[in-house]
Amino acid sequence: MSFVEQHFVPYRAEQSLGPGRALVFAPHPDDEVLGCGGAIMRHVAAGDPLAVVIVTDGGAASGAGSEYARVREQESRCAAEILGYGEPLCWRMPDRGIAYGEALIERMMDAIREQQADLVYVPSWWEMHPDHYAVALAGAEAVRRSEGDIALVMYEVGVPLHPNRLLDITDLVQRKQAAVDCFASQLAQQDYGRHIGALNVYRTYTLPATVLAAEAYRIVRGDALRLDPSLAVRPGVYYTQRQAEAVAPPLVSAILLGADRAHGREALDSVFHQTYPNLEVVALAERTDAARSLPQPPEGGARFPVRWVECDPSTPRGATANTGMAQATGTYLLILDEATLLDPDHVASLMTWLCLDGQAHLARSGAILEEFLDGRLMRRVELSGDPDPARIDSGQVYPLASLLFERALFLDGCRFDDAASDDTDFLKGILASADPLPVDRKSVRRRHRLSPGVPYAQPQRGSSDPLGEDRDPASRVDARIQALEHEVEALRRSSSWRVTAPMRAFSRLLRRL
Repeated sequence: MSFVEQHFVPYRAEQSLGPGRALVFAPHPDDEVLGCGGAIMRHVAAGDPLAVVIVTDGGAASGAGSEYARVREQESRCAAEILGYGEPLCWRMPDRGIAYGEALIERMMDAIREQQADLVYVPSWWEMHPDHYAVALAGAEAVRRSEGDIALVMYEVGVPLHPNRLLDITDLVQRKQAAVDCFASQLAQQDYGRHIGALNVYRTYTLPATVLAAEAYRIVRGDALRLDPSLAVRPGVYYTQRQAEAVAPPLVSAILLGADRAHGREALDSVFHQTYPNLEVVALAERTDAARSLPQPPEGGARFPVRWVECDPSTPRGATANTGMAQATGTYLLILDEATLLDPDHVASLMTWLCLDGQAHLARSGAILEEFLDGRLMRRVELSGDPDPARIDSGQVYPLASLLFERALFLDGCRFDDAASDDTDFLKGILASADPLPVDRKSVRRRHRLSPGVPYAQPQRGSSDPLGEDRDPASRVDARIQALEHEVEALRRSSSWRVTAPMRAFSRLLRRL
């Protein structure tokens, strides 16, 4: 198995880890600020309900007992005012006296239920302080046992963690430092503000120069913890190779529209050549008997099961696509038509990034749009950014196969208008329902025919010109050049051209004399 840097640390920063109801568990007064003060401020700014639990009284260091603990509690209240979340809930358990076990787990589960938390923040398993370690393990187990797909969000304080999220806190640095300054009792012992500030700066190592500070997190979903509780303590992809090989990856359904049209076989072959190991094909055809009679791939070529679904020729594209999605059984869906070809690693690349991300519901690749005139490539346009709804409205095609999305989006109502003859409304709808996770690959080709005689399929009924307004007037010039080349070729093949060949040769000889 090969790796790139992005397998170990993110190369983009998030502006939020939400949305949702958030619950923060801090082992001691100050951990909530040092570890996730930026995330707390982001939740507050978004209006997310948020509660902070200070688990211990923090009184072990002084030997002075309750008075020192009251000072630390008041420091957390001071910081809470700066962060803007209200009052912390203090459990006042003994500092360095908590243990991982049923009592702590059940109390954390009660807090999760009371808050109806969508995100639960705890220290990471790699923390060296015994209280941090106990809260980390108990928090993971509490999330695993709780109902719903809650996000376990692990933060770092004393030991850097293996992150799969980086939160941009560039605009929050001064407020975070002001909150840290509230903990005078701790700063008198150690300059924690300088240490955490340096850690937040270091976390920008893989980020654009505009990001000046970031907090690092590792997020694991509750559903994933129920399948494998050890995910909470496993650093990352390198340590999950054996599990990845043993457990089947999520099923992807490739939905092929127009499978029985002139070049449906080519599109189907591009699916068969996918390197991703767990695929099914839902092939929609106007005549399934004709489609099945197409030349089949060589022995072993059809690597994935194909289910043929017959559609009435008069059925609009939208209703056909909805039928295909309804027939699909995969966790993720991909839609292509007979004019689309996929690079062999297209699905594998998108699924790799979706699995590494852990929260995204939709991934998108770049694409290449090609125009052919009489078999000749006339124009090639590369699409790499997020689809622009305005350009889609104006007629630019964005290939559906560039998007790989959870089937749950379809079940939640993201579908085609049954009467739709193109993809415009569906594209805008799905992009509005989920932020696409960008994958920096142009692994989809959409081929468009401008005139008869081209060995590639025409666009689907009602689909617009893939290059939209960019094609004119340049395409008219290209077409004229092509026509003139045809005229020259016809002249050279004529009998008069052959008869006059000696005269042309004699003329060239005279010009050289």
